[in-house]
This record gives sequence, C-alpha cells and structure tokens, in this order.
Amino acid sequence: MPCCLFPFFSPLPFAKTSKAAYIVPGNMYFCNTSPMKKVRADMTKTNILLPAGRQLRLDGVWQAHLGSFWNHFHLTGGYWRLYHHDGPGAGVYRNGTRIELLPDALYLLPPYPELVTWRERPVCQYYIHFEAASFFGNPEYRLNRIELTPDLKALVDEGRRLVDEGQSGGRTDLIGLALAASALARVPAEALCELDRDRRITRVCDWMRNHPARELDIPELAARAGFVPNSFIRRFREVTGSTPHQYLLNLRYTLAARLLESTDLEIDAIAAEIGVKDRFHFSRTFKRLFGSPPATYRNASQKPG
Repeated sequence: MPCCLFPFFSPLPFAKTSKAAYIVPGNMYFCNTSPMKKVRADMTKTNILLPAGRQLRLDGVWQAHLGSFWNHFHLTGGYWRLYHHDGPGAGVYRNGTRIELLPDALYLLPPYPELVTWRERPVCQYYIHFEAASFFGNPEYRLNRIELTPDLKALVDEGRRLVDEGQSGGRTDLIGLALAASALARVPAEALCELDRDRRITRVCDWMRNHPARELDIPELAARAGFVPNSFIRRFREVTGSTPHQYLLNLRYTLAARLLESTDLEIDAIAAEIGVKDRFHFSRTFKRLFGSPPATYRNASQKPG
C-alpha cells in the first residue's frame, strides 16, 4: 500500500544532535490498512524517503520549553515523533477529545498525525524525530501511549541530562535511537505498516531528493529507472502513492519548511533553492500544504519557548 514518509523538520526551538544516525531494530510488525483519509491530502499520500534496509534514521533529539506557540499548533510532517513531558499541562486534541501528555508515559506519533496541540502551563518536552525506513504508521493509531517503565525512564533521564549539558552525537544519539526502537517495538502490531519498495523507483527518488530544483523530466526519470514513461508513471504511483509531479512538489516544500526553521535565508532565496521562481506561487502553495504562510511558519517554529 502507498504510504507517506517525508524528510524531517522540527517545529520547535531545539538543542540539536548530529543530523543522521542509524540503527537496525529487531522484531518489527506489519499491518494492512486502507489509505490515509483525505487530511491534507496533498501531503499525506507520498512516500518521499525510501532508503535501503530496515534501519531507523535519527534526525535529532531536543528539549523545548513549551510556550504559547504550543497552543493550536498543527502537528504534521512525515517523520515519527516520540515525546516525553516533565509534568502535566500540555497535550493534543484527537478527534475533538483533549488528551494530556503526562510524565508517566512516552507518546509515539506516526508520520502525519494531523493533531492540534494545547498548553495551559509551562512544560519541558524531551522529543525525538526519526524515520523508520520500512515502516509507516497506521492513521488509526495517531497517538500511542507507552508506559514509562524503569528502563525507559533511565534512558529518558540520561537523554535529558545530555541535552541539558549541550552534548550532541555519540551517547545522545544512541539514547535517542534506543528509545525510538523501544517505542516502535512496544506499540500494537496493527499500528505499523510495511512500505512497498522497488529499488528502481528508490534510485529515482534518491536522485530527485538530491536535485530538488531540477525541472521534472519524465522521460529522463523513466530512463534512469529502466522504464518507458507510461510504465514508469504507473509503477512510481504504486510505490510512492503519488505521481512524480506531486512527489517533487512535496519534496520541495518539505525542504522549504526545513530551511525556514533552521536558516535565516530570505524567503525569495528559499523559493529559488527549491526551484520555484514565483514568490507569490511559493507562498500560496506553502500555505496550502502547511497551514500558514512561510513568514508565519518561520516565526512560530523559531519562537523561543
């Protein structure tokens, strides 16, 4: 089944680890489920990352003091999130129900959870963003509560301490990967789905990620994958859940979101970086996909807690 997996970007102020670390987890589970319902449909049906192997890729480990920005923040983006809060006072709305994220548990959110947040008092959030290369979350399991057992608590406590000390990479990444793998292994079997993969399409996806500003050339991409154009488009859609055009669109704007969060580049420069020449078109499409204009998105993501 087509599933979604996008490059990572963080919506919160952070102390960040190194950009990539990998782990090969043990027992993983599979499910078959219907495609995700039409929630932000333009961004929910494309599998942008298709790396080889069943590894986890760690994007980073952070702590954030949840400020007013955490009220009515829309959680989207194609990466797994793992949260721990040091006290009560903040949470999410799921299907209209207000759920508090409490300190006696970890909370695992799949890619594109499409949840809205709330906050009543200051909370320090320890969180991990990661990719599971072969697995995507069942949209029926958008918020998975995992009991904070003594072994997990010891890892969280150490992870928080390392981030507080400003340490990145090394032990900080290992703690993050251990928690991510443990969380995935403890969710219900039906909460995980296996991604379809075809290494011919994977190579094309890799090339497109490395050249996001290049104009779409279907005959060229088809030749890279060893297909004629019509067969290439059909197989590409089977694997990624979208057309090559939609895939490139989502890839470009996910990259734009990351640049808005992590750089001071002008919006015109970011648009050019992803191959969009028209500032108005860039802003309009970004708002459609992420729910706010680029400048508003940047202010929210870079606002101190």
